[in-house]
Amino acid sequence: MGKFIKVALIGLIFLGLNPTTTSAQNKDYQESYLKAKTWFDEGDYAMASQSFKELINTDPENDFKEYSSFYFALSNYHQNYHHVAKDMLLQIRTMYPNWHQIEEVNYWLGTIYFELNEPFRAMKALNRSSKSNQDPGVTKIKEHFIPTLSVDTLNTLYQDFPNDQVVGLSLAFAITRQPFSLQDRQLLDRLVDQFDIESLKATIGAGLVSEKKKIYNVAVLLPFVLKDLTPDTRPKPNQLVLDLYEGMRLAVDSINKKSIKINLKVFDTERDSIATLKVLSSEFFKDVDLIIGPLFNEPRKVVMDFCLRNKVNMLNPISKSSDYLDTNPFMFLFQPTAEELAQKAAEYASKNVYNKNTMIFLGPTKQDSLAGANFLSAARNSGMEVAHIYRVNRDRSSDLVDFLTVKNRKGREFDPADFEIAPDSIGSIFVASDDNLIYTKVISAVETRGDSIVVIGSDSWLDHRIINLRTFQNLGVVLTAPNFIDPEQKNYKQFRKKYLSKYGKVPSAHSSAGYELMLFFGDALIQNGNYFQVAWNESDTILPGHLSSGFYYKYSNYNKVVPIIKVVNDKITLKKAVYE
Repeated sequence: MGKFIKVALIGLIFLGLNPTTTSAQNKDYQESYLKAKTWFDEGDYAMASQSFKELINTDPENDFKEYSSFYFALSNYHQNYHHVAKDMLLQIRTMYPNWHQIEEVNYWLGTIYFELNEPFRAMKALNRSSKSNQDPGVTKIKEHFIPTLSVDTLNTLYQDFPNDQVVGLSLAFAITRQPFSLQDRQLLDRLVDQFDIESLKATIGAGLVSEKKKIYNVAVLLPFVLKDLTPDTRPKPNQLVLDLYEGMRLAVDSINKKSIKINLKVFDTERDSIATLKVLSSEFFKDVDLIIGPLFNEPRKVVMDFCLRNKVNMLNPISKSSDYLDTNPFMFLFQPTAEELAQKAAEYASKNVYNKNTMIFLGPTKQDSLAGANFLSAARNSGMEVAHIYRVNRDRSSDLVDFLTVKNRKGREFDPADFEIAPDSIGSIFVASDDNLIYTKVISAVETRGDSIVVIGSDSWLDHRIINLRTFQNLGVVLTAPNFIDPEQKNYKQFRKKYLSKYGKVPSAHSSAGYELMLFFGDALIQNGNYFQVAWNESDTILPGHLSSGFYYKYSNYNKVVPIIKVVNDKITLKKAVYE
């Protein structure tokens, strides 16, 4: 915005005002003042500044000292000497606090502080008047600068000025411009309610009315690729999908023993967007309450558009990627996100690992980088020191062994005296990767060191059994485990028995996941209606799982409960389930 527009914005009335004069001495001051004012009006701010400076004195005969001080400040402002202008305005406020034009001084101080990127001082300057909230000049200045601030700055401003409408509105709209997975939905809900922001009520779901029904239609859209299935007992290429569905089907059988029914219908997306569009045209989707799937990108985009248009909840049963949440408030993840897992890992380490020095090893993927960044942030917020961040080149993964063990091997045996990183100087290492070439190297290096480093990773490391459980146990490896189910618990044993009876085989991890998600979301529909998130957002209670450690979805579209496991006495053991 140009400087003259800013003058109009503030609505100053000074430019035509001159003080009354009486004495001869005052007439000399008046002549000098009018000459300086002419320079100012003509835009020669350098000459104006010099002329007004000569009139800034405390001579009792000088009726122009307040005006000259003010225009000296403005002359410097227009020359981009913001600090000089600011200091003079502060001086006016100190020396002439009862001057009848002091409000304009505060307006300009507010403007200058905003331009100097000091919004808190700007707000304090603008709010010095008891009528600042009703002053259109103050409001215009705020409306120009405040909406340009970052969410973090706006959030802090809101803490200091909780009743300021411009701050509240700006923060609310700034939150909605963030990726959905990063939005503070609880804060947004409070802002919408406090400032009655009608245009955002639908965005946050405040306008949703959850309907309870006798029958809920649930569509399963998965890539069965039925045309490629063969009638034999060998594992199929899409065995994961079949296992998920078998678990869901068994859960629905249990649910439908109650009076309220889940009408579960399966559709084959064939991993194709055209096939998925055809599926969505089915009569079933005119009254669908929940869609589970799809798994692949192209079909998922089609379904996400459908769900956004029709306000239908959808659930991804296996993904940990927050990317899926960025554009659609009706999209839910059954799993915690990779970022949430990393954050909870850092919080666990800060409370359970004595040595607060940590390291982060990053794999090559975007998800690895996001997890690493979240661990870094949470670690620092928890009082930990991040000593190193090491991005692993998969083709040179052996380099990380040398990084953790010796500076120069030179053909000798490993010797702690040669360690590049001193023994016991690091308390923990977070490995943001499920790549077995990376995490096995880290564990091998830590095993070689023989010191007290705790490795923190993911339960997916257990899937391939490349490392035996005794190694995990001996090193005290800590794993985030969103899929953890204790096989010794009563509910699992009952599920396993029912699954064996129905399908003639032992349930896989994906069968268990399908069973658990369908029981949980089926119960959510029955208890809370088709928009179950409305009830979730009103409760601080962790919701119990049937096989798992539970669920927490308040103001979240992914599960925030993160089980932490270790190997103890040769068994995978739950140490803690961390949530908000």
